[in-house]
Amino acid sequence: MNLLGGFCEAFKKKEFCLLPEGAVFFFYDRSCFKGVCIKGKSIKFEGEYTDFFFSATCSIENNGSLQLEERLLRMEKDSSVSFPLEVEVEERDGYFDNEDRYLVLEKIDVRRIINTLSK
Repeated sequence: MNLLGGFCEAFKKKEFCLLPEGAVFFFYDRSCFKGVCIKGKSIKFEGEYTDFFFSATCSIENNGSLQLEERLLRMEKDSSVSFPLEVEVEERDGYFDNEDRYLVLEKIDVRRIINTLSK
C-alpha cells in the first residue's frame, strides 16, 4: 500500500482481509464505488482469513429493517424529515466471493475528504 502517493488501491478479498483494522474503503464494483466504510476485524476459518467486519457510514439509525424502511419512506415523502446517520454499528461482510474488490483510500485521501467536509 502506497501511504504517500494519494491514490486508491483495489484489493481482492483475501488480500483485503490482511489489512489492518481502521482502513477506510469502498466496496468496488468495477463501474462504481459503494459506501464509505471502515474495516474491522478479519475472521479466520480453517486457518485462512475469509471474511471481515466493517462499519458503514451510509445508513440511518434504526432498530431493524422494518423501522429502516419506514424511516426511508418518510424521508422520501417529506424532505424536511431527517434521521441521524448510523456510523458505529459493525456489520459482517458475509460474501465469500474471492473476486470481490475493495478500494482502500490512502491516508492523504482521507484527509482530503475530511478537509472538504470541514469547509
